[in-house]
Amino acid sequence: MGDQIAPLASKVSTEAYPTYFEALNYPATAPDYLQSVASGSTALINELNYLSTLCGGCGPAVIIAGHSQGANVISDALGNGQWPQGPTLTAQAQKMISAVVFYGDPQYWPTDAWNAPYSPGGLWGPAEEHAGRG
Repeated sequence: MGDQIAPLASKVSTEAYPTYFEALNYPATAPDYLQSVASGSTALINELNYLSTLCGGCGPAVIIAGHSQGANVISDALGNGQWPQGPTLTAQAQKMISAVVFYGDPQYWPTDAWNAPYSPGGLWGPAEEHAGRG
């Protein structure tokens, strides 16, 4: 966990039910950012799907938190993963998610509605809304 996530983990563990924290193992690298995010998204989907099978119909309450690239990984995973060629969250895995926290999500534009990948507007929404953005 990074400096942004550790205080959240500490607060949850002292004010909530007994908790377990786990960092997601994926190649969080900048030079190959898109591949790294895709790997992380797939790893998160697989982990949540697996976790949902362990407890039958009564899965654990899951809080997912990520900073920067980690937030990008989470939003991609929750936004249908690597669809249509990759895994997606099962209905049971989706039910386990109690909260999601993003810190510094690079996909966040405060003035725009967010569009899922492969939507008619594309990854970042209609091109005319993003003219001049690097």
